Amino acid sequence: MTFMLIGMAGISQSIKIPDQNFEKALIDLGIDSDKKINGLVLRKDVQSVAFLYLRNKNIRSLKGIEAFTSLISLDCKKTIRCPG
Repeated sequence: MTFMLIGMAGISQSIKIPDQNFEKALIDLGIDSDKKINGLVLRKDVQSVAFLYLRNKNIRSLKGIEAFTSLISLDCKKTIRCPG
């Protein structure tokens, strides 16, 4: 039982970012602290982000954006399939 709880805590610390261009943009902006395109970003890296500028990044999916709980402004003009 203890192992299962530890494993679940580890999973919830990372957010899946399946779009490589989205993750690269997060790395370029200094948000993704491991600086690796691996489909994951730490929850603590994104929770305090208030403004996100993603113009012309060729992003196809913003899956994972729901973890940006402090997000006030999202600028993703000319990003493919951007919501809104």
